[in-house]
Amino acid sequence: MLPQQIDETPDDTLIVCCCTARDERCTLVPMLIMIVGLVFMVVGFAVPRGYDFDPNKPAREMEATENFYITLGYHLDICITVGMGFIALGGMIVSTLMLQEAFCNNEDDDESFSEYLNLANYSNYGTSVTNDHAPNIQNSR
Repeated sequence: MLPQQIDETPDDTLIVCCCTARDERCTLVPMLIMIVGLVFMVVGFAVPRGYDFDPNKPAREMEATENFYITLGYHLDICITVGMGFIALGGMIVSTLMLQEAFCNNEDDDESFSEYLNLANYSNYGTSVTNDHAPNIQNSR
């Protein structure tokens, strides 16, 4: 655009945003992923892993029971790890969506942003730099 065309166009057309309007249902998917991960973790911790040793049973039967509980504990550990992964994945997606919304927020106009960056508004407490806007104070010795 030429500078003459910028002066002729309304202010609404100057705002260019790379972000599209986000539907609130977009946060539902990562929340469901986190809930699924939580369910996996609860199942992994809630299922009992121990067994009662019975000396009256034959050795082969007790060995089979022991092998079953070893395999069960292994699968429950995998279930807990997958649950943690789902919770982490859902959290990363939610945080990405929140960051996208924070960076694409166009509520601030150029004037308020320039006022925010105006260095004359900052305090120079404890420095030797003088502020031109501050009242002149004479040394009274």
